[in-house]
Amino acid sequence: MSSRKAIPTEGKLEAFTDAFETFGRTIDRLESSYEELESRFSNLNSQLEETNQRLRDALLENEKARSFLDNILSSVSSGILVYDCDGFVSHHNVAVEELLCLAADRIPGHEGHDLVAGDTKPEISAKCTLETGEEFRSEEKMLTLKSRSELPVAVSTSLMRDQNGDVIGVVEVLHDLTKIRLLEDEITRVKALAALGEIAATIAHEVRNPLGGIAGFASLLKRDLPQNHPGQRMVDKIIAGVDNLNRSVSSLLLYARDINLLPRTVELRNFLDEIVTYFSADINHDAGKYNIRTMLAPEDITWRLDPEQFRQAVVNLLYNAVQAMPDGGDIGLTARGGEELTVEVSDSGPGIDHELIERIFTPFFTTKEGGTGLGLATVKKIVDAHRGKIDVRSEPGGGTSFRLAFPK
Repeated sequence: MSSRKAIPTEGKLEAFTDAFETFGRTIDRLESSYEELESRFSNLNSQLEETNQRLRDALLENEKARSFLDNILSSVSSGILVYDCDGFVSHHNVAVEELLCLAADRIPGHEGHDLVAGDTKPEISAKCTLETGEEFRSEEKMLTLKSRSELPVAVSTSLMRDQNGDVIGVVEVLHDLTKIRLLEDEITRVKALAALGEIAATIAHEVRNPLGGIAGFASLLKRDLPQNHPGQRMVDKIIAGVDNLNRSVSSLLLYARDINLLPRTVELRNFLDEIVTYFSADINHDAGKYNIRTMLAPEDITWRLDPEQFRQAVVNLLYNAVQAMPDGGDIGLTARGGEELTVEVSDSGPGIDHELIERIFTPFFTTKEGGTGLGLATVKKIVDAHRGKIDVRSEPGGGTSFRLAFPK
């Protein structure tokens, strides 16, 4: 039987007390460490929340900036292409899709020369700017699109750099010059026509001077000839030829002269009836071939305009209708008031080919034998002087309608 040394009761109690105190101190240290960890966690959590908030704010600002830049790019009428360092398109705006007639998915990832069918100056491009570092400013050239149509553009390029100054790409801006080219052509044409008009007016004055004498002597000759004399018919042809020539000269002088409007208030119903009456009398030898229908609004229409210029415009359109139907036909004249005065002259003639419609208001352009090509040009000039508009609707074989609109 083994013997164990007995521990006094007092010793057991003291050992237990020491152990308990040690345990208590350990608990205190653990609680302190926990509180410290909890505090540090709370601080870290607060810092993390602040960091997350700053990130959210930064993302929001970035999104606003991106949206702002996208709106700017979308509102720019010029085409914008952004190329990466390898020369491939990374971004573009909507305008370049419309400019190059390409779908949105046909542009990214392509090189510039892949977007068009031809380029008159390939050395002026984003690719050359990337290769040489030379930037271009509004350099003009002609592009041939995939649709085979030609597009005049002004090209500008600019290198993009990061904060360290390293090149990260290039921006290319394409500005459509089509309207500018049309305006330049129009200015050139107007100058040429103005010079031609001055020359023609001078010649017209020289031609008109002897016309009166020719007409007078022809009338005297007709009076002296017996009633059934064969020469009567020849004299009538002379007088008719003089009248036609005089009308052409008058048209030429009218077009060459600057229009100085003398507007006054006009009652349209009676005025248009008067115009039709005089016009019918002027074509009395052919009046029976034409059915002129006047259709006016039931209410009285009064408008402020230059009555003589307005009369000339309407008469020219009526003559144009007669010339379009040498064998006769229907002519309509309508007028309506409201926000604007609209006057429409229509005929039942053969109509106008679509490719000719854009040219019919060009001075001296005519498809009629013996025509001066100034009748419709004068109408447009008069309407423009009134700040109005003129539209034409025509179908081959379906007649033609000219609509004049005059603002208040």
